[in-house]
Amino acid sequence: MGKARFHRYVMCGLVVTVGVGLATAQERGSAARLTLEGIAQDPAAWIGAPPTQVRWSEDSESIYFMWNPEAADVPELYVIPRTGGTPTKVPPDRRRFVPAVAGERDRAGTQKVYAAGGDIFVAGAERGARPNPVYLKEGERVSDLELSPDGRWVTFILADRSDAKDGQIVEMPKYVTESGFVEMQTLRRGTGAGRVKAGEPVMHYRLGAIDLTDGAVIWIDHGQGDRTVNVNAPVWSPDGRRAVAWAGAVNHKDAWLLLLDLATGTARTIVYERDDAWVRGFRAGRLSRGDGIAYGWMPDSQRVYFLSERDGDYHLYVTDVDSGATTQLTRGAFELTDLRMSADETRWYFISNEVHRGEHQLYSMPLEGGERTRLTQNAGWYTYVLSPDARHVALTYSNQTSPGDLFVMPNPSNVDVSAEPTQLTDSIKDEFRRHT
Repeated sequence: MGKARFHRYVMCGLVVTVGVGLATAQERGSAARLTLEGIAQDPAAWIGAPPTQVRWSEDSESIYFMWNPEAADVPELYVIPRTGGTPTKVPPDRRRFVPAVAGERDRAGTQKVYAAGGDIFVAGAERGARPNPVYLKEGERVSDLELSPDGRWVTFILADRSDAKDGQIVEMPKYVTESGFVEMQTLRRGTGAGRVKAGEPVMHYRLGAIDLTDGAVIWIDHGQGDRTVNVNAPVWSPDGRRAVAWAGAVNHKDAWLLLLDLATGTARTIVYERDDAWVRGFRAGRLSRGDGIAYGWMPDSQRVYFLSERDGDYHLYVTDVDSGATTQLTRGAFELTDLRMSADETRWYFISNEVHRGEHQLYSMPLEGGERTRLTQNAGWYTYVLSPDARHVALTYSNQTSPGDLFVMPNPSNVDVSAEPTQLTDSIKDEFRRHT
């Protein structure tokens, strides 16, 4: 386990904003007084709801996002031009043409595969977002889709609930009730499934591959025998000949990076991770998106990259799939997450807390390691989404006095212009400003 968890420091630390500074005692005295009644309101009504689920249009000219500036019961889908203007709601009859939040692109960036309504779709950028469907059997639930570079294979994860449904669901007492008596309530996940205690049966996840030439489905053997192991989405090599995928034990203590052979349905371990406490990035053997785990191929189709806590902090490593030789590309008393390779395969982009444990800043770095360049400047917490053409970056930014808004800036790694972010939304309510 890492010496200092990335997200725990952000949760607990105080973020000091550059250019704004801490308020003087006189300024603090002039702010409106917070009351219990005020802070108990819906945060969207008195603070403001920041944009979420940010994504670009296929032509890199518009940005879509979920937003709730009117403090409605649920947020709605908005769109705004990259150059700015007034965000507008996307009409219901146009939402089917909006790029999916989830989904994976092929290496060339020309096709995108995603799941919708229990089926698999393959959308080509040159055709817009209208999908060409590839249907599974009725009732199957799929996720984590990946399209091979040559367009022949679609790999997917199939969830198996048969054992998990027999697990004992946790019940907890609820003390604040309309009846005035203590009542028991069932703890549930966001999916609606009940939470179970450690050791109870959990969902199983199998890795499958569809051959698009004939529709045949092949199931991959993870190679750990009878041990309960869940497999995750694979990533294909640039030459389209090989694929790797993480597999994790359901007790969180072991993980294997597998080299897959789809034709035979077998796998070979090329990286092994062991932590007697908990291998970071996994929940019951499945990758946890919130931990920012990333893995994939280097451009030479010979090496793979991955993130690991093996030195105590969360850093970037590269290993040769044949020899097993491993190189650490980042090191130091910091951690990185949200790792992405540039489209031209020359640089990395990632979020790091190198400048301060309580900050998330966007950095870039040469592909083989070296000097890291900080791309965002104001103290605070950033997330980022690169445009499909990599010329711009959509940012969400929050700091000590601003809950969060949407910004856009030229990508300083690709465009020789000033990289000052332009604010696209204003989510903060006047009521909240009275207290800052």
